[in-house]
Amino acid sequence: MDRRRQVDEVAAEFAERWRGCPPIRVVDTPRDLPFPAPPDVEAAYRRGEAFLVASALDGERAAAVIAHEVVGHHGVRATLGAAWRSFLASTLAGSRQDPHLKATRQRIEAIYVADGGTVALPPMRLADEIAATIAERSIDPSTGRMAVARPIHKQAAAVAGHVAREVLLLDRPVDVNELEGVVLLAERQLRVGGRFFGWRRRWGRWYAGLMAHKFDPNARPMSLAESEDLLRGAKDQELWRENLFGTGLLVVLIGVPLLFIWALIEYFSSLGQFLRWLLH
Repeated sequence: MDRRRQVDEVAAEFAERWRGCPPIRVVDTPRDLPFPAPPDVEAAYRRGEAFLVASALDGERAAAVIAHEVVGHHGVRATLGAAWRSFLASTLAGSRQDPHLKATRQRIEAIYVADGGTVALPPMRLADEIAATIAERSIDPSTGRMAVARPIHKQAAAVAGHVAREVLLLDRPVDVNELEGVVLLAERQLRVGGRFFGWRRRWGRWYAGLMAHKFDPNARPMSLAESEDLLRGAKDQELWRENLFGTGLLVVLIGVPLLFIWALIEYFSSLGQFLRWLLH
């Protein structure tokens, strides 16, 4: 079987397996790519499409580079959404501390080194390549499935890191466990669709739809009595809001000290231990 046919079959298999798979284009040589590329390029991701160069791949290597381009570049973007850039910044910070990410970064910098010994990658592109390389290493080419030790633990680390940065607004570098967890979640979202970390946007759309007034263009015009009742109801609602504001202020004044006391109690409990790990 020639290489082009092997790569075509592997690409078709992944495209069928992943509901959220972007288009995967297979070309014969780097010269056939619709953009300039080095002569030794194996694959690329550009504008929502993955490109594979058949002359540089076989079936096993094709699975690895699909994981690199589709999971590492496309899937992580789609899963993190608006948090993708802050995640890359934290990945770059983690590559200076975590030994595994530091070694991965050094290998990528050696590949992309330019004349004079400088790295020819912008910082965010470098972080993106680190994440994609971890995705490439996390797939088992023989089965086409992600093969990572302690997957539940690492997915929990990914969620905890996301909450720490995007909800608690903490400056927390990404380590290899969290990055592998994000890669696992990205591959899962490619299979099942949707966006794992897009819960706030989904909640906002659901709540807005629930609270929106349903307009019926075929309804009869409102009578004068109904208009007066509507105005009277609006005044009563405004009065209720003013009373609610006073009650809410009282609740805040009482609730904040109680919340602080509860936090101190929980700090010395098992939940407090989890919070310390989360905020670390």
